[in-house]
Amino acid sequence: MPSTTIYNKLLSLVMSNLILAGSILFIVILGGGLMAVRNQQASIERSSRGNLVEKGTILIVNNSQALRGLAVEHAFSAIRELLSAAVKEDRDVVYAIFMDSRRQPWALCRRDGNDTAQTPVAPLEDSLSRWAARVDQPGFTEIKQGDHSFIEFAAPVIVEGQRLGTIRYGLSTQRMLDAVKSQTKALYRWTPAFGLGILGVIVVTLFFGSLRTRKQAYAFTRPIHELVCAAGTITGGNYSEPVQVKSDDEVGDLANAFETMRQTMQNIRKT
Repeated sequence: MPSTTIYNKLLSLVMSNLILAGSILFIVILGGGLMAVRNQQASIERSSRGNLVEKGTILIVNNSQALRGLAVEHAFSAIRELLSAAVKEDRDVVYAIFMDSRRQPWALCRRDGNDTAQTPVAPLEDSLSRWAARVDQPGFTEIKQGDHSFIEFAAPVIVEGQRLGTIRYGLSTQRMLDAVKSQTKALYRWTPAFGLGILGVIVVTLFFGSLRTRKQAYAFTRPIHELVCAAGTITGGNYSEPVQVKSDDEVGDLANAFETMRQTMQNIRKT
């Protein structure tokens, strides 16, 4: 294999382009994979939040209907039992409150067991209670407290056009966030293997590409090398060896010109 300047430059140029293309391809594919993981994470979070919202909405709608008769009869114990059962049966429910039209809580059940019931009780004056007292149809709002957050659902309890109170449930988002984190970790666990796989494919491609490049570079520079050798022979005064360079491009035309010159010089020497 000739060791010419053109050969080395050509090989270096093609290899640097291959490495650059491989690096860009690796970054693009890996970035696309990470973006797909993030999109999947966002989709999982939206789906989990949607399920939680649907569950909370169904809970308050069903309870607002069930509480109509109990609210008319002022059945405090029955209301408390209903809310307490909902808190105990669902791990996402943090608290349940039924308050009358004056925001006085008839029943307040918490998961930690710190329940409140009986009347009279001072009206609830916090902003969340005021929001719940204003809803005229089932609704929800998300509340953040430090690192924790929950969604409060509220619905009016209306009998014959008269609002008797409001049913409220607070559902924690912690289990939802834990599930999202768990599924996200499972997705990211495949990222290193995915990156190594792509890198391996690119390395193998570069290896075979380098072999192909060397072969093509040799085929391209060999006629030039042969022509340089023939020119050196002619310069040394040897006109007996024909210029035999096989090439169908400009190098071949140049070789034919050298051969014509060699024959002319040989004829001149003979005469």
